[in-house]
Amino acid sequence: MATALTIQNGSNYLAKKAQENAPSARFMKYKQGKYFIGNDEVPSGSRFIAAPQSVFEEYLCWEDGEIVDRHTAHVAKGEELPPRESLDRQDPEQWDVHLGEKSDPWVKTTNLPLFSLEDGDEVVLTSSTKGGTGAIWKLVNQQQNRAGIGKPAVVPVIELQTVQRHNRKINGPVNYPVLKPTGWRGEESPAEDPQDDIPF
Repeated sequence: MATALTIQNGSNYLAKKAQENAPSARFMKYKQGKYFIGNDEVPSGSRFIAAPQSVFEEYLCWEDGEIVDRHTAHVAKGEELPPRESLDRQDPEQWDVHLGEKSDPWVKTTNLPLFSLEDGDEVVLTSSTKGGTGAIWKLVNQQQNRAGIGKPAVVPVIELQTVQRHNRKINGPVNYPVLKPTGWRGEESPAEDPQDDIPF
């Protein structure tokens, strides 16, 4: 999904921080009903300031467990990923086997920058699944709808949750991530303290 977003003036600070931190940001993943940064579990109920205006999509090319190529699209800038058909490694016979099946080396991800409420450190929630991607875009729409009804520029404070739903494909329960807004913060100018990275 590549929908052009309007970056509200009051959200520029987090957008700038997300771009500055991108090369060194850690990544968070949702696996089997739990959130992880690397091998460290992030407790359910943890809260972050989210930056939906800085969502970006990527095509990552994996080879022997390593990323060997990538394409990035910053959605708010109107950028779009190239279609899969335009990328290399088209022949399924040349793909690696994953979980007993040939697996496309190009994986599309949706990524949401998050900022710790405790120290302002950035982590990027990344997902290549329907459930994870849907949770991210739902939050984007919630922020856009709020800004669109005359509210001042705001960013959500979210709580990491999980919900279990019945999956008809496997005829059983499946865990899905939930990014629940617990509040909305208007952004001010950065604080006088140069060590204060999040001006709230």
